[in-house]
Amino acid sequence: MDFPIHPGKKINYYHGGDTKQYLPFQIVLNKLKLKSEEFQFNKQQLREKFIFPDIIKKTDFLLMGIWKDVRESFQKINEGIEDQDAVYLNLMNSKLSPSEYSYSDLEIFINILQTDELNNWNKLKSNYFNQLQQAILILKSEVEKFKQFITEQFWGILAQTKKQEYNGFMDAQSKYKKTKCQIIHTKFNEIQQQCNGEILQTTIIYDLLNKPQIIKNLDVLKHVHWKGELGNDYKKVGLWTAEWMAKQIVSCGSYSQNGMKYGYWIEMVKYYNQQVNLLEVNEYVNNLRQGTWKYCYNLEYMREEWIGKWKLSKFSQNGNSNYQKRTSIAIGSYDGGEKSLKNGEWTEFIIEFLEHKGKYENWIKVGRWNMSTLERRIVQNSIGGLCKNGIEIGTWLEADSQKLTITYEGKYRNGKKLVYGLLNIVGKILYSVEGDEIKIGKWIEFVFEIGNVAFIYSGVYQQGKKVGNWNFGCKDFKSKENSLTLIYVESLMTKKGNGLKTGYWCELKQGYKYDIVIYYLGQYKNDKKIEWWDILVKESSNGQYNIKQNIYSSEIQCKEHEYRNNNRLFLEIQGFSGKTQQSENFDAQNNQNQDQEQYIFKGGGQYDKQGLKIGQWLVSN
Repeated sequence: MDFPIHPGKKINYYHGGDTKQYLPFQIVLNKLKLKSEEFQFNKQQLREKFIFPDIIKKTDFLLMGIWKDVRESFQKINEGIEDQDAVYLNLMNSKLSPSEYSYSDLEIFINILQTDELNNWNKLKSNYFNQLQQAILILKSEVEKFKQFITEQFWGILAQTKKQEYNGFMDAQSKYKKTKCQIIHTKFNEIQQQCNGEILQTTIIYDLLNKPQIIKNLDVLKHVHWKGELGNDYKKVGLWTAEWMAKQIVSCGSYSQNGMKYGYWIEMVKYYNQQVNLLEVNEYVNNLRQGTWKYCYNLEYMREEWIGKWKLSKFSQNGNSNYQKRTSIAIGSYDGGEKSLKNGEWTEFIIEFLEHKGKYENWIKVGRWNMSTLERRIVQNSIGGLCKNGIEIGTWLEADSQKLTITYEGKYRNGKKLVYGLLNIVGKILYSVEGDEIKIGKWIEFVFEIGNVAFIYSGVYQQGKKVGNWNFGCKDFKSKENSLTLIYVESLMTKKGNGLKTGYWCELKQGYKYDIVIYYLGQYKNDKKIEWWDILVKESSNGQYNIKQNIYSSEIQCKEHEYRNNNRLFLEIQGFSGKTQQSENFDAQNNQNQDQEQYIFKGGGQYDKQGLKIGQWLVSN
């Protein structure tokens, strides 16, 4: 006969341990009941301390009462003016004999005829209306300030019901190409930052009154993780450090007991990434920057175990010896006031290692500002222009945001571009002459560069929107020819008049290894990626390319392929091997076979109708 196994034996069998240490189930239930009663008591105490409906209702009544008083006051003043106008009009249109007027009306009647009564009244009335208009403007301004204050101070509260969007940048090569991202509340105190359906970071919100720092550098968002302690009120206290991919510390500093930064801090620059190891170093006082701050690069951090502080030491990075000569550059000084404003001479890094030098007065740029690189490849006075009240004026020379050997020349009026020309590549680009910074006509836009070759977009703008066919092209910097080599056929890059991408596209992106090119092949509809997209990653042999030797071929083959793209036409790019051809008349078929072997990764995934990633994806690291 089979006897049932005692529950205690089962527990011992599954979990192990001494059965003498096990609690009877009834005791467990009693303990849970006590915990529940304690929790309910604490909940009731909090509810009594914070009576939510009454507080909101009183605030509603207060605000409605203020607006009612303002509205009635404006209305009463307006009615008073209308009444006085009616008095004058009735007297002048009554057609009564003088004997029929009252003494007061007769006095007004005589003043109308013999004095400037009406002119004086019109003048006074105009003064009243001017003051009312001024009051309305003040009211509008204060309402906007109040709205902004509420939005900023109560961000954590207001955001509970909203899905917010912001523009981020994905990596060093496309940091000035905006990528739409979303902030979504998954729980009342938890937010997720997403991009194209991918969850980049999940954060618990402890402070409902202040807006959290929104990191737009998506590389930092994905790869940097902070470590530190929270105090009793959930504010950061003590030493906090940030690690890049759990390997290298890229920021560190201390918080006071009330969550304020103090003492010396090391912080990442806005556009920090693996290639740009650029940091800011100096001191905080009560959460404000003080004194002279410095940029440092190529640094590593070594912790002194007994002291608990961090010290800087020179970091030797192979293959990047151009930046070894200088390890720190003075930035400038903060005035030490309540708002910690920039003042005096400053050096700023607007992109990677491009210095922007000039003068601040109370955080406003004034006088001439010059640009140069750390290696001084650009002559200091050859790039830059004048600022007045922080606004660009006159003729400026500017470096491209991603390629320092590309420059633009043009004129500013009140901080807006009037006419702009692209130097060092080919062709010209123009802004509208009205100075609204609306792009018009033919444009060439820089994408990235590998070796001595720049990859660029070419197409037409109408009133700031891309229209017609847009193509990829490339330009050899070493070549003296003012020519552009076409890479892709036009039909792949069609845009409608509304500036939205549509149809089949082939897009390029540079990998973290500078000799890697990533191809994205798929379909757009109303500027959103749909259905299946394929990813190809290709590596060159030496990172150098030769346009003349047909390394960049404009040939694209369309064929049926075994990829998941529903047997649609799959694009296979030819001639991107980077291998030197011995003859211009080379065998295309052999070249095709060589190129197919050089795809070091093939992957992809699917998008839904909203342009969000769905299902399983195979992506390159």
